[in-house]
Amino acid sequence: MSNEYLVPFVDSTVEMISTMVGIPCEHGGEADRLQEDYVSGSMYLSGSFEGQIKLSFSFEIASKIVAEMLAMEVSEIDEEMICDGVGEMVNIVAGAAKTRLVDSAFHFELSLPSITVGKLHNVKLYGSEEQEACRIHTELGDFNLFLYVIPPEDQKDK
Repeated sequence: MSNEYLVPFVDSTVEMISTMVGIPCEHGGEADRLQEDYVSGSMYLSGSFEGQIKLSFSFEIASKIVAEMLAMEVSEIDEEMICDGVGEMVNIVAGAAKTRLVDSAFHFELSLPSITVGKLHNVKLYGSEEQEACRIHTELGDFNLFLYVIPPEDQKDK
């Protein structure tokens, strides 16, 4: 897969954490499988290509990040707040990536965010042939960014 797809989503994620949470954030290497309960926010992309973006967090990391976003203590954060916060984060990231790609060949519309909670879930776009994934590193802990893409017909087999 071309990094033309992934880079705007990574840049938007780093910018969102730096701005909304106020902590340093960077691309942290390859994504890893979380072995505990976790929460994922995802949105579908449709337009010049079909795709899905997913941000996956352990509950521990999500609660820390959401607490920082809301200027609250971690002990005050409940599961509903975590799910709302993760949904808001994926919405901000997808919207910012859409803006970054507006004048490119990769334009798209967005679905509403959806949240998946549980152990070892695998939310994947059916029919996607390509996946990009990376770990995002923050001082509060790491989380994963996944991008699933069904390339346009004229770009398949290239």
